[in-house]
Amino acid sequence: MESDGIIRDNSLFTAKTMRLYIALLLMMGLFCSTVLRINLGMSMVCMVNSTAFVNETVEIQKQSFDVIDSVSDLKKYVCLKKTVINEKIDMGYHGTFLWSPSMQSALFSANFYGGIITIIFSGYLADIFGAKSLLLMAIIDCSIISFLSPTIASISYLLFFIGRMIMGLGEGFVIPTMSSMAARWFPSHERSTVAAIYTSGNQLAGILGLLISSKLCSINFLGGWPLIFYFFGLLGIIWSVLWLVFASDEPQTNKWASENEKKYLKEITQGQIKKIAGSAKFHKPSIPWKRLILCGPLWANLLAQFSFNFGISFIQSFLPTYLKDILLLPLDQNGLFVMIPYVAQLIPKNIFAIISDGLKKSGILTPTMACKIFQCFGNFGTAIAFIGLALYVDCTTKVLFALLLVFYGVAFSCGVSGFYTSIISIAPPYTGLMTSICMIFGMIGNATSPNVFSILNQNGTPEEWSRMFMAVAIINIVAGVVFLLFGSADVQDWAESRRSSRVEDIQQNAIKLRVSTKRKRTVSDVTVDEITMT
Repeated sequence: MESDGIIRDNSLFTAKTMRLYIALLLMMGLFCSTVLRINLGMSMVCMVNSTAFVNETVEIQKQSFDVIDSVSDLKKYVCLKKTVINEKIDMGYHGTFLWSPSMQSALFSANFYGGIITIIFSGYLADIFGAKSLLLMAIIDCSIISFLSPTIASISYLLFFIGRMIMGLGEGFVIPTMSSMAARWFPSHERSTVAAIYTSGNQLAGILGLLISSKLCSINFLGGWPLIFYFFGLLGIIWSVLWLVFASDEPQTNKWASENEKKYLKEITQGQIKKIAGSAKFHKPSIPWKRLILCGPLWANLLAQFSFNFGISFIQSFLPTYLKDILLLPLDQNGLFVMIPYVAQLIPKNIFAIISDGLKKSGILTPTMACKIFQCFGNFGTAIAFIGLALYVDCTTKVLFALLLVFYGVAFSCGVSGFYTSIISIAPPYTGLMTSICMIFGMIGNATSPNVFSILNQNGTPEEWSRMFMAVAIINIVAGVVFLLFGSADVQDWAESRRSSRVEDIQQNAIKLRVSTKRKRTVSDVTVDEITMT
């Protein structure tokens, strides 16, 4: 009964549990990290003098048809006329930088070039040394670069590019350290829910961050767009202070967590957190690289991560430009439309995660079945949305465009209960490392997307935008098929056996330590409880 009481008192969604506050802090940390990166998408439409490049695009579109002989051509003609008219109307975009589309694409990729470097080892460091300090340094790095961005952009394009790369160095630590924290703080049956909570920071960044950015852009004070970098840089510093005060690497060392909650976590995980922490003290974990390379579920996760990041990077970076150049929306409407996929993600992802955990807990679905169902809907649903964007959207179909963005947002939200839950489940002793590997592929997807866009969309015509939409769709179809065949959420045999051997190593070291400090006692005098508590 006492155990049942502890469990009831320590439900995740109660004000008494420190786990809830850690999850919310992680969510706000991810909000800061994401918004400091994606606000460049909205800033760019305010920073760059796009009229310097628009005339060439208009001429190309004029050459695409001489006679209007179909409804499709009529729509193209209407949109082209609106483009010409908008050149003469103040739409709210007052940029001064003469950066070509290819230069803009390079800036969007710069963050990910930096992230690829640090993400290689960030998860491993989090597993060994703890995630708190690493995550703190990452957000501080991003915040400082944000404060400096208006100055260095005015000095030199190259300097601004380097600054974005340095920001990316910090971003490479964010997701792996958060995953490591989740593995230490939350029982397995809470992880989909918790992952949905803290990854909601991505959606909040897209909703609030881009909406606020569009409003700041229109302010005349300091030129408008620099306020975006200053405002969100300040938020990052505020979060850093809160994280420093309230967070800890493990529940057992957190001064704000109740003894009741600590006891609950110890019982529910059967000492798993203690064993993982102890392994860092007694045994530097060797990495089974061969098993990792041959792990089918890992490769399914890698491709799923790549596909999701490829698509969302494209949306985050270029959706404001698409709304301005193709849908011909003024600045005040641009910010509202940019919010749509993030609003559509926020509620469904948390509902899907709770449903997924509930179905697994009740035994209706196995963890693997749940992950496959949600991930397939995520990939195939995304593909359907982008095919619709490629074939049926132009400046005369704004409502359809909004509906397709909603559908994309709902589909994308399934990833938390799909591949993201899988990657933190298949090898618990190596969660941080495997997340880093997965995030490397995500970073490659992030960096590849702007480069593919610059190749497929050299002139900014609607047909070229459609090519990019189709590329996103094809990649998601392939990823969905692979995950359906090879995806899993079960602990792999090699990871389970390795975890057991690490526990035995800890016990043997504990025995040796006891014997060396208390020579009058024999090894048989050391009880199991003493070994466990060491």
